[in-house]
Amino acid sequence: MKRFTIRQKKYLSLLGIMLCVIEIIACLAYLITHFSFGLCLLYIVVAIVIAILLIRWLYKQYKILNAGIKAEKESYKVLKHLPKEYKVYKNIPLEFKNQCTELDQLIMSQYGIVIVETKSYSGKLLGRVDDQQWTYVKHLPKGKTQTTKIKNPLVQLERETYILTRILKKEHIEIPIIGYIYLIKGECEVETNQLFTNNDKLLSVIQSHKNKVLSKNQMKRIKEVLKL
Repeated sequence: MKRFTIRQKKYLSLLGIMLCVIEIIACLAYLITHFSFGLCLLYIVVAIVIAILLIRWLYKQYKILNAGIKAEKESYKVLKHLPKEYKVYKNIPLEFKNQCTELDQLIMSQYGIVIVETKSYSGKLLGRVDDQQWTYVKHLPKGKTQTTKIKNPLVQLERETYILTRILKKEHIEIPIIGYIYLIKGECEVETNQLFTNNDKLLSVIQSHKNKVLSKNQMKRIKEVLKL
């Protein structure tokens, strides 16, 4: 089953907004030229209200997706500061036995493979490593806060690591895959050594793995399998 990428979802949201706007314009044009009371008027009013509600929802999704894309771009710029021996790839779609995902960034070198999942929150994350959901405390104007639940990004990272491991194992490439969360904005009070908010610390931990586990032929084969 094909899964849309974050960029495809962004453009689909924009397309949905445009279609809703066209529907509203068409309904208003019909009202102006064929104004009459009755069920027809009621249906048109209901259609306009639904379209407006859809626009609000789609615009919210668009803002979330756009923020995610901007965070990925910023993260990619940071990772490009790694030495030349580390090859950085972004937005890699993966699929294994109907399980689909997309890696924000993948770093490959003779020292192995590192996955970096990028997140951006203008607030504070609270929770525990094994929680399915974390608490997100968002800062609002005038000193107010809003508390919501978000999916534990470490669970997402674990799933991505599993899928990539299975794909490579099928090609007889068995190496440990390391995963990190890079939090572009916000704070995190979850005690874990897999989440970083500091650029230098993220780059340092990636370069701390010094055991050579990949040959040039294996790296070439991985690029072919993942279409990098």
